[in-house]
Amino acid sequence: MKTIKAIALILAVMLVSAESFAQVYLGATYGVTDSNYIGDEDDPADFEGDTGMRIYLGNSVSKTFSFEVAYIDLGDYEVGTADGLDDVDEDSDTLSLSAYEVSYVAKWPMRRNLSLYGRFGGIYWEGVRKITLVNQTSREITTDRFGASLGFGVNYKIFKRFGLTLEFNGYQIYDRFNAFYGLGLYGTF
Repeated sequence: MKTIKAIALILAVMLVSAESFAQVYLGATYGVTDSNYIGDEDDPADFEGDTGMRIYLGNSVSKTFSFEVAYIDLGDYEVGTADGLDDVDEDSDTLSLSAYEVSYVAKWPMRRNLSLYGRFGGIYWEGVRKITLVNQTSREITTDRFGASLGFGVNYKIFKRFGLTLEFNGYQIYDRFNAFYGLGLYGTF
């Protein structure tokens, strides 16, 4: 709940003081996710990926700098035997990941309508693991923490207030690097 209040406060500041900002934009990205184990120990199997989405609101302070707030849904990973536990009695074992992100974005114009960008920020993520046993009993384990995010992409402006993005974002959640590759649309106002 504290995170939602913090994001609401940031959004209010961004929208109330719109005179001091060059441009407000809203966008959404849809794509695929992948999760890989981080560490030198015995490498457990990778989680089976899913589809995900990222919905964001940003403010461009200049042509080369902006900041964003976003909601990220990394989908449901099939955990299976990747956790190293004996899964004989399990019917299903899934992990749903979502996060809220605040990030800074640096842009590098390449041509008139084409630019590259990099993103660095922080996330507040929540993981909900649902284990269903063969006898149909289930339990949920919820974990939430802060983490870091990093991303980069290509932005192509199609019309004056509308464009496309092709992006990669990475999030460290648990002891795994969670990658999100997506294609998105954005509009400015």
